[in-house]
Amino acid sequence: MFPGLYNIVYTEYPGGENELRFLREAGWLMNSEVRQQVTYKKGRWHVAILLIWAENPYRFIKRPIDHYDSERKAMIHADFFKRTMQKDERGTVKINENDFNICFN
Repeated sequence: MFPGLYNIVYTEYPGGENELRFLREAGWLMNSEVRQQVTYKKGRWHVAILLIWAENPYRFIKRPIDHYDSERKAMIHADFFKRTMQKDERGTVKINENDFNICFN
């Protein structure tokens, strides 16, 4: 009845040891600040979440979340994801932008 039904090609393969390394070394995420990034690209508003370590701001993870058609909807979802992802409910962990010592001259 369906001639090619059972000729499914499986593309799954076991992952390497290096792919899940960030989960083993994820202790620094408990002391990180969560920031949101909303950018406009090609007619869509893209939302990404940044997890920045408070002790070393050069160590961070950027996770793209989704894209939306309006800025208001993107900001609502970005704020929701930020509040659910942060480990510090009070928001006392803050990163100073001057820690990067960037000279714009």
